[in-house]
Amino acid sequence: MASTSSLLLRIWETHYPILETTISFRLWLKPLSTPMALIFHGGPTGSWNSPETGKLLGDEVLCLDTQLLIHQIIVKQIVSLMGNHELLAAEYLGKCLYTVAMGTNDYVINYFLSQPTSFQYTPQQYAEALILKYSQQLKTLYNSGARKIALFGLGKLGSIPFERTRCGIKGSLCMDQINSAVQLFNARLKSLAQELNLILPNATFTFIDYYGIEDSYIASFNGSLVTDVGCCKFGSLTVNCIPFEIPCKDRIQHVFWDGIHPTEATNVAIAARAYKASLPTDAFPYDISHLTGV
Repeated sequence: MASTSSLLLRIWETHYPILETTISFRLWLKPLSTPMALIFHGGPTGSWNSPETGKLLGDEVLCLDTQLLIHQIIVKQIVSLMGNHELLAAEYLGKCLYTVAMGTNDYVINYFLSQPTSFQYTPQQYAEALILKYSQQLKTLYNSGARKIALFGLGKLGSIPFERTRCGIKGSLCMDQINSAVQLFNARLKSLAQELNLILPNATFTFIDYYGIEDSYIASFNGSLVTDVGCCKFGSLTVNCIPFEIPCKDRIQHVFWDGIHPTEATNVAIAARAYKASLPTDAFPYDISHLTGV
């Protein structure tokens, strides 16, 4: 089961459905379907944070602000289920595990797709603008009772099949510019996790280095993985698979399923290291297995 790397906000489970089994959940969890997990998907293409991205994606995709409003409604229902005992509900929510990932669509669908945004902001300015908004939203999530929160950084977006195709003859120069911009965002997100831990009482934010984990995972195969094309063909105007096209036979050898989304094999590898870090750089200040025990 592949997962989008755009925003997913979940209670009692984590960014990738694969982690549901890693943490030993008895059943695969579906969006808003069980009492042990609440999952807010942004839609078929994920979610967004920048208003300009929302205009490009349309109404079918929920922005983070909307998802937070839905979460607040759910919190009220939890309080009600606990006999309007707010302190008891707060204690319960404080033990829940949240994972949040945001920014992929803001870059792929917006900033890098010849939109006015790229003329209005330098890569550094755009990263700062997204992080400023993100910080406000994470504080809203905290104020709703969340305490254990894993923040997933962005992957190596310049290397996804969609961007490889879009860059065309510009090749590695174009791809490197994208990856450099992504690293600016990731660096600020990592520092944001540290900042929030300092200023918010009992907060335990942690940063998951998706970029680094993905990069070292690919490198560990010494060039034997297919990284430049997806397992299925995708259209020139979309990152998703073309309907009814026959996918590749060996999905395990592919890093990407379509133009942007990782295959299950990739998700398994990244989820495993997000949960239990293999390198000190995989997570900061701690991996998800330690986050759940804090």
